[in-house]
Amino acid sequence: MKTFTVQAPPEDDRSYAERAVDYVFLKEGYSFWAALFGPFWSLANKMWLEAFIHFVGLFALLGILGAIGFVPAVISYVSFMANLLFALFAYDLQRFHYSRKGYLMIGVVNGKTKGDCEARFFRAKEEPTRLNLADI
Repeated sequence: MKTFTVQAPPEDDRSYAERAVDYVFLKEGYSFWAALFGPFWSLANKMWLEAFIHFVGLFALLGILGAIGFVPAVISYVSFMANLLFALFAYDLQRFHYSRKGYLMIGVVNGKTKGDCEARFFRAKEEPTRLNLADI
């Protein structure tokens, strides 16, 4: 089973059905691709600020280790471990990225695939109804 959080775009004049196209389903857990590609994963996901911070932090750390006199094997190991650590929090950074853009987390859904999760979420979610006090 996979778990996804559902991020909704900021409110606007569009109907629920029109806005639903812009909903983002973000996977929970470890990102293998972020571990393998590091900051390039951030670039591929249009997370420019996060990629810049990752590049600067990684180069600063590796530069300091090189200046101290560590051998290249140790520097490579530290770079690899930094990417593994980044991969643990990659999806959290992606959620933070969307929250900076005004998206709100409106739900969590489980399923076998992302498509199953999307279908399950939209089946359970109905058009929000407004309570009219005059009808009571």
